[in-house]
Amino acid sequence: MTGIVFGAAVVLFAGLYLDELRNFLRRLLTRSTTTETACPPPRTAQYLLFLVPPKYRDNLVGDLEEEYQTLLPTYGRQWTDRWYWWQVVAAFGHFLLRLLTGLAAVWRLIR
Repeated sequence: MTGIVFGAAVVLFAGLYLDELRNFLRRLLTRSTTTETACPPPRTAQYLLFLVPPKYRDNLVGDLEEEYQTLLPTYGRQWTDRWYWWQVVAAFGHFLLRLLTGLAAVWRLIR
């Protein structure tokens, strides 16, 4: 009897939140058993992201960490770490170039 009540509750819940339940079960069933799925991105690269202007930092850090965790089970730690470093250097280089361009413009105005 308990199984029938539980089954009815699950069906009712699934009817209300079918998409959320489907996504949860998909993540649960496809979860890898390796320990690599819970690894954080490289710390030094994360510290370098703190030099990016705060206006862009939160979104950039969140997006990179999310993508890192998505790629990790498929490609492994070493490849994903290299990918993360490439993204951080590219983002940092972009903002550094913008900063230097702005400083050069100010220098031309002062001179």
